[in-house]
Amino acid sequence: MNSQLSPLLQQAEAKVEAGIKPQFKEAYQRIVIAGMKVAFDPSTHGSIVDGLRQSKNPIHDVAVGTVGMLILLSQQSKGTMPVPAMVPAGMTLLINGLDYLEKTNVLKVDANMLGDATNIYITTLMPKIGITPQKMQQIAQQTHGAMNNPQFMAQFQGAK
Repeated sequence: MNSQLSPLLQQAEAKVEAGIKPQFKEAYQRIVIAGMKVAFDPSTHGSIVDGLRQSKNPIHDVAVGTVGMLILLSQQSKGTMPVPAMVPAGMTLLINGLDYLEKTNVLKVDANMLGDATNIYITTLMPKIGITPQKMQQIAQQTHGAMNNPQFMAQFQGAK
């Protein structure tokens, strides 16, 4: 966890990291490190900063830019980047991008902005990794159906 972040962003990053399954932690860390290298590479950093300072909607631009970077990294990995590591790594990169907005005095990030950025990130990323709104709805319906099935819940809870 990045202790240099604001308390709000530290808390968000801690939640992201707490949700990563152990088998994906190493891949998650590799993706975050690679993303930070891209973001702070001297050949791209200046244009990123200029773009954010001139942006009419820096929250949107950070979220969409994070997705673009993830897709680039995924392409460079030739399909070896596991999605269960990619999604939270992207969220951590987004949090660091929001922190950068604060540190460069572009804006002060509050809980609503973090929520908006998260929503933009998820809705932009999901179709790019093959999860359409229909697929999300199908997953939600399957989950809801299973939760309302007493036999499934008994099995799930270990009851007989």
